[in-house]
Amino acid sequence: MASIYDWSATAASNATVGSINWAEGQAPSTINNSARDTMADVAKWRDILGGAKISSGTDTIALTSGLSLSAYAQGMMIAFEAGGANTGAATLNIDSIGARAVVKRHDVALAPGDIEAGQIVLVAYEATANNFQMLSQIAANTLNITKGGDIASASPLVIDTDGNYFDVTGTTSFAAMTVEAGNFFMLQFDGALTITHGSGIELPGAANLTTATGDRLMCYATAANTVVVMSVETEAASSGGGLTSVQTFTASGTWTKPAGIGTIVVELVGGGGGGAGGIANNYIGAAGGGGGYSKELLAAASLSSETVTIGAGGAGSGQATASTGGTTSFGSLLSATGGAGGDYNYATSGTGEGGSGGTGSGGTINSTGQGGGGKVDASTYHGGMAGGSSHMGGGGRGIAYNESANGEVGGNYGGGGGSGIQSYIGGAGAPGIVVVWEYA
Repeated sequence: MASIYDWSATAASNATVGSINWAEGQAPSTINNSARDTMADVAKWRDILGGAKISSGTDTIALTSGLSLSAYAQGMMIAFEAGGANTGAATLNIDSIGARAVVKRHDVALAPGDIEAGQIVLVAYEATANNFQMLSQIAANTLNITKGGDIASASPLVIDTDGNYFDVTGTTSFAAMTVEAGNFFMLQFDGALTITHGSGIELPGAANLTTATGDRLMCYATAANTVVVMSVETEAASSGGGLTSVQTFTASGTWTKPAGIGTIVVELVGGGGGGAGGIANNYIGAAGGGGGYSKELLAAASLSSETVTIGAGGAGSGQATASTGGTTSFGSLLSATGGAGGDYNYATSGTGEGGSGGTGSGGTINSTGQGGGGKVDASTYHGGMAGGSSHMGGGGRGIAYNESANGEVGGNYGGGGGSGIQSYIGGAGAPGIVVVWEYA
């Protein structure tokens, strides 16, 4: 049986489609039937786009469209009312054509609860991937905070299902949790205990965590009994006297603890790598990488002063590999290396590789700077490549082809230098920075 999907976008090709006859010279007696059949096809299409049909199944979803489809087509859009909630990865089978995966964000399998019973679900078929991409809102996209009953500390820590925000009582340390997959939840601790980093609990910085009264964790179960701790909020940093002062270092020096400070948060960025220059015609240099980043909460009771070293930005170069940015550090407690310099690119020498980003270490949060833009096909003309960004600064802009200028300097702080073109040199990377947030 033909449907609206059998209609052609070329008017002359629609003389006869199924029971609809709009051929030249058709008998007058066929006009009313063709008009009615056309209206019926449009009504069926209206229903399948408006969510009038209800599916069956939860993870193996079946749907009768009313269009009697015989094949899926690129861009085919279908809306339906879900007959049940999914519990994991799901497939959709329309008119018994065959089951195809339903994905979100282009190629990600559904998580439990992404589809709720009664939800209007809109999907579109993508022929290359042979799947249905979900266009409607994910039901599990919004997190509502509901206070559950207190949880007694134990190993493993058992996460209840009566809420997603729990007080953890007691001081029994643990290295595992019992929790359903796809569960977002927050834990607040009523005492000191140690959580062990491992395959069952992934902690920031891959280090064990000792809690204090009032500390809070935001967690997500990527699979059953497998938890990623996404953030840690300590009571020391969010209560007491609060933020008292901030010291910012853009040049090397010494941090000295002010009176009355009990906790500090230190964050720092390494210097950006320099960009490399080009040579005549279409040979361009590669850009420098962004500096690494590190952040840590430190108890200040045992601290009085720390040496602060600011990593310099790497120098830009002509027809040579540019300089690497310097390492920024806060004593021996945490540091971040600088981004690597970009390499030059010529027909007989140089790789044209963009500089890699620097890396942070010693912090609860350590991240790598963005790599600089690398070489392109030397057979065509191109502008310069942009430098890699750091956590606190963007990379230098790529210079347009035939623009009479050196590569742009990386942005403060820690941005990589942009590359040069033709005979112009690359831009320098930006220097690093240390910021110390001081709490009473």
